[in-house]
Amino acid sequence: MTRILLSELRTTSSINLLNFYARRMLRLAPCLVTVVIFVSAFYLAFGISIRTVASFSIPALLYFSNWVRAFDLWNLAALGHTWSLSIEEQFYILWPIILIAANRLIRTEKIVWFCLALAVMIIAHRFSVLDGGATASRISNGFDTRADTILIGAALGAFGSHKTLSFAWLGSAAAIAASFLLFVLVCEPNWYYQTGTTGVAVATACIISNAVGGGNGMINLMLRNECLRLVGKVSYGLYLWHYPIYKLFWMTVGEDSFKPNVLHTLDLFILIPLTYIVSCASYRWIESPALKFKEKFAVRTG
Repeated sequence: MTRILLSELRTTSSINLLNFYARRMLRLAPCLVTVVIFVSAFYLAFGISIRTVASFSIPALLYFSNWVRAFDLWNLAALGHTWSLSIEEQFYILWPIILIAANRLIRTEKIVWFCLALAVMIIAHRFSVLDGGATASRISNGFDTRADTILIGAALGAFGSHKTLSFAWLGSAAAIAASFLLFVLVCEPNWYYQTGTTGVAVATACIISNAVGGGNGMINLMLRNECLRLVGKVSYGLYLWHYPIYKLFWMTVGEDSFKPNVLHTLDLFILIPLTYIVSCASYRWIESPALKFKEKFAVRTG
């Protein structure tokens, strides 16, 4: 996303904010609105009050469910997972405006350092909030304490916007880093909220750099797998649909009435395939038609 925005800045000396926000809405809103309607209708059918349904539907639709979770204000039911989408969209509401302002002070080639500097500031702020006694929920759901992970991706996009990414060694480095992070997360979960999320973002950036730069390393060969490509194609739908499907399924049948081995079997042979099928249908009949309109708001460089 940052790469596209910087390309527009170079060619037009500005960013068409209305077009940018329109593209974001066309990409995200159709599937999100569908999921919210589905979840709301399900809960209403089970006799849940409109007020309660509105309490978790509105934060999801207006992208502030992360703050509801950060301060433990109320239960977001089957839409609790939209906290991460809320953080992402809060970032992208501000980011093009910040880039326009930054571009007036520094050259676009230096934006990568600007992104990294902001990320360091966010990390420092996170430790400050932790020292103030903030809860794990506050740290993991707050935009101000999680934006560094997106800024690391933005730094990668800024770097790639004016240089070719071709660091073959990054994939191996990322694999080692990700293994270490997984080990530390299992051994010391609290560490994850301090610097673990940043480490995951760095490892992911390494993998993406390696993938974009080409090469025939193990990770790149895995990423070229057609099954993974298909999963990536419908990944937004998988993200939005998986939690409601699981939550509402177990709410209906009663999770406590099954033994653990039966639960795992149902997950593997019913819920995972069902989630993928629903996500594919969502992409085909909900997301794809809306994506066709994005061309009307595309960046004009000529």
